[in-house]
Amino acid sequence: MRKIAVIFISLLTILALGLTACGPKLSPEEQELALDSAGEKPSSKRTRLELAIPPDLDSDYRPALSSRIEQRVITAQLYEGLCGYNTQGKVRLQAAAKILPNADYTQWVIHLRDDLKWSDGTSLTAEDFKNSWVKRLKPESKAELAFLGFKIKAAEDYYNGLVEAEELGITVKDNSLIIDLIEADENFPEWLTRDFFLPEKELAGQKLYNGPYCLKSETEEELILEHNPQYWDDINTHIKEIRFRKMDDPVAAYEAFVRGDIDYFGLPFYQVPHARREACSRQPEFISAEIGEISYLDLSAEEALFSTFELRKALYQALDVPFILRVIRCDKSEALFEQAAPDSKLRKELQADFPELMAAVGLEEKPREPLIGMSEGSYLEYRELIACGKQWLDLYQLRLLINEESKFPQEEKASFIYRKCLYGSNNQNDLIYYLKNQDKTRLTASRIFTVREEFASSADFPSAFEALADSLIVLPLAKLNWQILIQAHLEGFYLPPNALVRLQDLNLR
Repeated sequence: MRKIAVIFISLLTILALGLTACGPKLSPEEQELALDSAGEKPSSKRTRLELAIPPDLDSDYRPALSSRIEQRVITAQLYEGLCGYNTQGKVRLQAAAKILPNADYTQWVIHLRDDLKWSDGTSLTAEDFKNSWVKRLKPESKAELAFLGFKIKAAEDYYNGLVEAEELGITVKDNSLIIDLIEADENFPEWLTRDFFLPEKELAGQKLYNGPYCLKSETEEELILEHNPQYWDDINTHIKEIRFRKMDDPVAAYEAFVRGDIDYFGLPFYQVPHARREACSRQPEFISAEIGEISYLDLSAEEALFSTFELRKALYQALDVPFILRVIRCDKSEALFEQAAPDSKLRKELQADFPELMAAVGLEEKPREPLIGMSEGSYLEYRELIACGKQWLDLYQLRLLINEESKFPQEEKASFIYRKCLYGSNNQNDLIYYLKNQDKTRLTASRIFTVREEFASSADFPSAFEALADSLIVLPLAKLNWQILIQAHLEGFYLPPNALVRLQDLNLR
């Protein structure tokens, strides 16, 4: 009997190897991208996920329409792109079956899966992807993230009305897409995880979806998503329904998590209330998640105090960024560049030199009018901005007026603004692209490249700072982490660098 069992197992092994050998042979690059969740995963015992979201989101969940991350996360459940992230942070294929570059990485051929469908059961084609992207590149689409498509040949010129759609670097052949880029990009599959590259379609005024979920209903109290039975991997969508309760007060949402009423609390939907951040970081459900987001102070070029490199350097050296992050954020965020806290010797030197630096730009004494700082983010960012201002006040006796955006008078003009940039990837060159192309920043690619290259190669802050471009008009602050609380019964959670968490990958015990 034992001999028969061994022979039977050996036959199964040979059969399995034979079946594997008959399949298509993948290159190492394709194996790296291959979907890692082949086959059916163990099912959940519970099938409904309970979450909370702010009530002021736009009910139009079209891809790339809004830059608000809360809106984008919901959209990412309804639509699926060509590539995404697996739970180890590696890029994986989704709607794409194969992606192949040319020799110099300026052209990419993307073959789609054969089993892609819209939520009404009709086929999803390469032409649908192309039409979605072309539509998004028209200013009338009001897509805030249209600039993410500017890597495509002639896309920016098309957006500005300089060329016709036929000149775009997007070609459809059979059920494949051929994309020509403006420059070589070996990391283009990761760029395809962006919102811009999601498909969209309407039929008789009805939105169609191709992602794991469809929009079931939305009221003033809640938003409900239900699984999409036409989704190609619906067999692994074990959470069949997602209920988002609309809650205006972050404290109330936090208390709902503590009571067990919701399964997840934190960003991208809510900032952990400041009064609870330290206590939150000690809870067993706490996660400090690293994402591709930075913070910085955007300085007005019209302000004399920021007009020279030497003045900006002196203002930057006065900041103790690690201390601000440790005391206020409590989420393990780190200074974007290595920086020692200003000791007594440095402080004396800065104080002695500052009047001469001001005199060089015609400021014989400290500005009579206060510098106006503004925070465009949450109360947490407002506190960080105040901390920066206080350190300038202590060292240079500068008069400051700090406002939250909601309380900022329209007639006032900010001297500096606390900003964040969610560039969202594992590739630092993407940060360059974001800061070069998004409208809210005046940084250029050459300046950022100088910053990143020099600081990465030098642990000596003063000498590294000297290498910055003379025209730098920002003060870099931090690489941000997100505070998140997850109930113990929620399994499989992973926050990718682009922060578009994939709820289909979750299991509820």
